[in-house]
Amino acid sequence: MSHTPRNRKCAGTLAVQRKNDIKTLMLEQKSMTVSALSEHFGVTYETIRRDLEALEKEGFLRKVYGGAALNVRVQNEVGFTTLVGLFSESKQLIAQKAANFIRQNDCIYLDASTTAYHIVSEIADRNLTVMTNSLKALSKLSECPSINVVALGGTLNRLSFSFLGASTCSQLMNFHLDKAFISCSALDKTYGLSDKREESATLHKAIIESSNEVFLVVDHTKFDKVSFARFADFKKVKAVITDHPLSEEWTVFLRENNIAWY
Repeated sequence: MSHTPRNRKCAGTLAVQRKNDIKTLMLEQKSMTVSALSEHFGVTYETIRRDLEALEKEGFLRKVYGGAALNVRVQNEVGFTTLVGLFSESKQLIAQKAANFIRQNDCIYLDASTTAYHIVSEIADRNLTVMTNSLKALSKLSECPSINVVALGGTLNRLSFSFLGASTCSQLMNFHLDKAFISCSALDKTYGLSDKREESATLHKAIIESSNEVFLVVDHTKFDKVSFARFADFKKVKAVITDHPLSEEWTVFLRENNIAWY
């Protein structure tokens, strides 16, 4: 009997972790069946249904026949902590490839994307100047004594752990960068590059204008999509680094625009 409270606490912790893991899966897959979730977590259908009911009350998803679908508004509200765990292995591979283009003594920009965040680990022992508006990246860069760190300030967005706003963009006017490594919410051959938030789009536009070379580091879920705020075409993009083979249409498009892809 003395172990009952502890067991309940462990069960509660597992339930919370499972619901967080369901959130991650739903962000990746957009929809899943009860049977698939039951098999994935090794729990009963009833347990999964209770989890889905709780997540529906949070507004994260909506239940559909036989499963659940992601609430379309949720994608605009996903924070850094959740995103950094999505496709983490793919992002690490993208980061490793991106690091191959960074030379000693380069002045580079890393945006506040979780993909760019992974690049920090790949360049930790190099002599560089790194500018970023990412609070998470700044924290990690502070542990790299050979890197000169330049922080862009502004208004802190606690969801993305990034500094944004007019003052953030105005600071860029005083700097020139060799290379920028940025992501985006969506990229489309016709519409170009776009973000979910106007503040992010405005900053990305300023980064591109201040950089000699722009490397787009994006996972496969961003292609052939359009988001709210367009910030650039592909004219200044030197290379696209992604985690899945590109379609024939994209390889032709990038080749015709003299953009490398990896």
